[in-house]
Amino acid sequence: MGILDLMSIGISAIRAQQAAMEVTAHNVANINTQMYSKEEAQLVTKSPRNESGVYLGTGVNISAVKRTEDRFLNRSMFLGNMDNGYYSSKASSLSEIEEVFNEATEDVGLDAAISDFWTAWSDLANNPEGSAERANLKGLTDTMTSRFHTTYKRLSLIQSNLNLEVKDSVTDINNLLTQIAEVNVQISNIENTGADASDYRTTRNVLMGELSQKIDFKYFESDDGAVHINAGNGRSLVEGSVAGRLEARADPTNNNFYDVIFVSANGKEVNLTDEIEGGELGGILEVRDVNIENAKDELNQIAYTIASEVNAQHELGTNLNGDTGVDFFTPLATVDRAAELITLDPGIDADLNEIAAGQSTSPGDNTNANAIAEISNKATMSGGTATIQEYLSTMVGNLGIDVQNATAQYEQSSAMVDQIANYRDSVTGVSLEEELSNLMKYQQAFQAAARILNSATDLVDILNQMQQ
Repeated sequence: MGILDLMSIGISAIRAQQAAMEVTAHNVANINTQMYSKEEAQLVTKSPRNESGVYLGTGVNISAVKRTEDRFLNRSMFLGNMDNGYYSSKASSLSEIEEVFNEATEDVGLDAAISDFWTAWSDLANNPEGSAERANLKGLTDTMTSRFHTTYKRLSLIQSNLNLEVKDSVTDINNLLTQIAEVNVQISNIENTGADASDYRTTRNVLMGELSQKIDFKYFESDDGAVHINAGNGRSLVEGSVAGRLEARADPTNNNFYDVIFVSANGKEVNLTDEIEGGELGGILEVRDVNIENAKDELNQIAYTIASEVNAQHELGTNLNGDTGVDFFTPLATVDRAAELITLDPGIDADLNEIAAGQSTSPGDNTNANAIAEISNKATMSGGTATIQEYLSTMVGNLGIDVQNATAQYEQSSAMVDQIANYRDSVTGVSLEEELSNLMKYQQAFQAAARILNSATDLVDILNQMQQ
């Protein structure tokens, strides 16, 4: 082995140890980077040379930089994120609805207003011809109908805000799909050369983690390193270098709320709305289209029952003007939007003598007022099994249970995601102690390699002196 060979070995050692220190430094720099997996420099001996039948080593090379990765843990993390995003958006939105109905059951809310309405009829029955009692009934009726309107409008506002969130989520999802497709190209190009695209894989995992918070999906990785992502019933969101896209498109048959339309790379369109079951978008769609619609339907049923039951009884009465067959509320054609439309009949509003407290023209007849007040105690809801206010109370109670369940599921999924993340960090994450130990090891090897070069240089100097 000549002096030049000795120098070559020293140089290869210096380069290899320096590269290994760079990998270690990169790990330390990314110790707090989300979804980062530690990397390791793979050192291999260079091919030996034959020196008179003796094979002598020629130094060291870095063959690759390998990334520590557990794909099962990554998949578990994505699945956990899908549940977490779903229950997070659902719990948050349901809490807003619960707040609306909690206010409705307070002393100044809908429940109190309905109770005061029935009491006003009882007061009128005590003095059927009293103008003060009639004015009080009108005022409390207006208060009750106003509470219905306010509650319905607040539910509609929450629903409209969720609808806007659908559009925002679709925009975010499309951006992530485009980025994932772009990173797929970079990974495939690098790994097709036999190299390891570690940092790009970390970037892709971060993007897929964000995507899993937004929408549920399935995925697989092809031989070239690219991931293929499908949503719903096999809708291809990402296929290698090509990203499909989602569109938020107003549906005229559903209050112009946004449907989520999948548009494939070749332009084929499919309505994906009912196929989305997880992620934030799944939770938003369910609360918007199911939970709030159910709440509005139940609220409408209460308003419609009050209006129809009171009108039916009021028409049987005789008012102070001697008229019969008069409606107390403006008649409602259907249950749909009853809470938004319920209002005092204009004739009653203009002339309180139109209120029919009795069923005859006899002074002091309070038969009809008593009959209307008694409606509050009749089981007119849920197929004749509950009174109006029992129905409202059950409705609010069930909503509270839904909020508790969604919140509990969110907390459970959050704990699971944290547990998976902690375990993943222990398996594939960066250990500061381990990296500092490696840094010291490579540093010492670097220093030893430098001494080899110094020794070779000294030998060259000696040879030069001998030739002088």
